[in-house]
Amino acid sequence: MNVNFEAIEKAWFKPKKTILDELERWLEEQHQFIIEIPAYTKEISIEHKTMEICYESILDKIQELKKEKQ
Repeated sequence: MNVNFEAIEKAWFKPKKTILDELERWLEEQHQFIIEIPAYTKEISIEHKTMEICYESILDKIQELKKEKQ
C-alpha cells in the first residue's frame, strides 16, 4: 500500500481560511470593479475617490485584525 505522507502532512497543516481572509478577497474583487468605473463626470470622480478611501480604510482594518489574531 502506497501512502503519500508528505501530501497528507501538507493538506493537514495548510493554513485555514478565516472570515477575514474571505472578506479581504471579496473586498479586492469589489475594488477591481471600482477601478473599472470610468470617471466621466466630476460627481462620479468624487464618489470614486470616496470609494477608494473606504477601500483602503477597510483593508487596513482587516490587516490589523489579522495581526491581533496571531
